[in-house]
Amino acid sequence: MAVVLGFGLITLEPSFAIFGIFSKDKDRLPTKNEVAKHDREASKLFASAEEAQNANKAKKALGQYTAITKKYYFSKFAPEATFRTAELLHARGESLDAFAYYQTVVDRYRSSPRFQRSLEQQYNIAVASLTDKNGSFFGVVPKRTSRDRVIQMFEAVINNAPASIYAANSQYYIARIYEGRKEYDSAIIAFQKVVDEYPRSTKAPEAQLKIAEIYEKTARRPDNPSNLQESREAYEDFITNFPQHRERDDAFAQLSAIDEKEAKKSLKIGQYYQKKGNMKAAAIYYKDVLRSNNAALKSQARQGIDAISGVDPEALKAAEIDTSEARTPD
Repeated sequence: MAVVLGFGLITLEPSFAIFGIFSKDKDRLPTKNEVAKHDREASKLFASAEEAQNANKAKKALGQYTAITKKYYFSKFAPEATFRTAELLHARGESLDAFAYYQTVVDRYRSSPRFQRSLEQQYNIAVASLTDKNGSFFGVVPKRTSRDRVIQMFEAVINNAPASIYAANSQYYIARIYEGRKEYDSAIIAFQKVVDEYPRSTKAPEAQLKIAEIYEKTARRPDNPSNLQESREAYEDFITNFPQHRERDDAFAQLSAIDEKEAKKSLKIGQYYQKKGNMKAAAIYYKDVLRSNNAALKSQARQGIDAISGVDPEALKAAEIDTSEARTPD
């Protein structure tokens, strides 16, 4: 995979992070002579770049900082030059290139005081890329960063700082991207990662609710009838794991709605089997309706059970229905 920078095409080695700019050879430990040579040659160039930056000559400063990053990568000036390259590119709206240089700070200069800020900026760029446009299309019209590339950026943030708040939020955004593309299976897996790997994050309860909502939405499709039960379980997990959450009452309301949907479905199936003369099957589905909290549906199920008791009482025994409890009130 390659990353296109403002100063040329740089091909990445497979063993390196997707957005880094250094080859494997440059990542080796330098000799003392190499460090001394790089320091000498980078010193004046860094001073000139800093002077140009202070004079608002961003293009000149960018070129010189980049030269240090690419040529004098063993020098003590390289971490700061790389960071400033990223900052200047970011300011110019070249977000993907900026992300690549921030990644280089993360990969090569973890002890740099710019390390934490680079992580923050990578996360900010990834979030902004969800809506902002980057670069241009044939040099004229700005284009939106592809969702696949945004996912790659969020994955890089997670790999760079797996225990940080940025990781939890990044995983959540990845899930939202899949949801937005209607890749629901991938979205559920991604949301579940938020719940499992970052249970204390503020995104964990939101992810749990999303899982429930997606299952409920996809349960409407004929190829996913079992998803309504999955949705119920997801809402129940939310209530159990996040009992103080502000959405708790809404989750209970959704459970009631699911209960009603399941009861209506069971009632309809029971009535179908009753008409077909399969009283045992009808009784089993009417029994499911009796577990509902919906009084009107339960009343209809009891009427069906009463009718069955008159023609096939053995069917009620097979379904383990207590006729005294199921009897329709007078």
